[in-house]
Amino acid sequence: MKRLFSLLLVFAVLAGVSCSGTGEKQAEASPTAGSTAEPEAVTPDCAEPTPEPTVTPEPTPRPRPTYPAAPKLGKLIDGPLFEEPIKYFVIDGESSLHYVYDAMGELVCTFSAPDYENIWGSGFFGEYGRPYDFDLHTMQQCEHYEFFEDFAFKLDYREADNDYGWASYLVEIRDADLENPIDLSNRDIEIGYLGSVLHIEGKFLIIKCSYEDMVPGEAGWHIDSEAILIDADGSIVGSVDPDAFGEIQGVFAGKYIIGRRPKEDPDPEDWEPNVYSIYTLGGELVMDNVKPITNSSYCPDDEIWESSVWSADYLTDADGACYNGELEPLATTPEDAATNAMLVKYGPIWTGSELRLYSNGVFYGICDEDWNWLFRIYNPRLASDYNNQRDWEAEHWAHGWDWGDD
Repeated sequence: MKRLFSLLLVFAVLAGVSCSGTGEKQAEASPTAGSTAEPEAVTPDCAEPTPEPTVTPEPTPRPRPTYPAAPKLGKLIDGPLFEEPIKYFVIDGESSLHYVYDAMGELVCTFSAPDYENIWGSGFFGEYGRPYDFDLHTMQQCEHYEFFEDFAFKLDYREADNDYGWASYLVEIRDADLENPIDLSNRDIEIGYLGSVLHIEGKFLIIKCSYEDMVPGEAGWHIDSEAILIDADGSIVGSVDPDAFGEIQGVFAGKYIIGRRPKEDPDPEDWEPNVYSIYTLGGELVMDNVKPITNSSYCPDDEIWESSVWSADYLTDADGACYNGELEPLATTPEDAATNAMLVKYGPIWTGSELRLYSNGVFYGICDEDWNWLFRIYNPRLASDYNNQRDWEAEHWAHGWDWGDD
């Protein structure tokens, strides 16, 4: 019995083990039917979810700036810039350079010349113009002449026994075409620092005057001058007393001396303190209280206007009536009464407001009366560091000139 019970127990244990193994295999081989669940996503512990991108609207684009085109240079109009008698215009460049242009705005010539006082500078000129003592007819540097009335004269500065150590002498006279020279270089004709020359009755009246000859008076400065008369060949023909004319102011029509005297009872608000009259060379009064229409003047020192002299071909009387050089009354005053043909030929030509040389710092050229550019270039003076004072001092040191007590 015990043996049989032991066998039955063994068989029961084996049966249990067998049933357990078969169930595990079936469950592994046959998963639950109909399961549709998605597996859960696994997020690593170190990563954060990426946020949804935010779209920022771009601002309205600004318009791109526009820049002006480069300015046009040269001649800006059709046709010539000016008409005769103007033939050239001259502008100042860097250092001592100067530029000559024609009516079509073409560069004709460049020259170098110092800028001294009493020398015509930049401007509009005719064919024979002489800016900076440069002859535009020959395009060559030329000698310096003083132009007055209908002739030209040349001065020389020499050592002299006076307070200043030098004096000016008349050394040459030429006619209106700068021909037929009268050589006076060996005559020792001193005219002083404030002297002048007048052409009258075919002769030349040489007025000698210096600073020490200026005498103060009630109506201003009186000039205590001397005068001699020379012939067309340069020979001295006599002396003239300037006091016979009050004071010599100039020449009228090449025939008469313009004299001036102070007014007896001048109005303090009157800008003109003098009375002008015309006289013969012998001192005879011809017309009193006249107003010469000046067409040229010469002043050796711009700061002392009393030393200036005038020339005129027309005048008006106290009533405003106009007279010509023959002292004939005219119905109207000629438009060219104040024009001197010699100065138009050699000097700068005045254009009024119609044309003007102009520089705004950047550009240099010609403008019309409304300030419209007719011709322009970049200002050539901006291209240099030239120093007038520095070079003037260097020239003085080089020549060993006396600097005085300063």
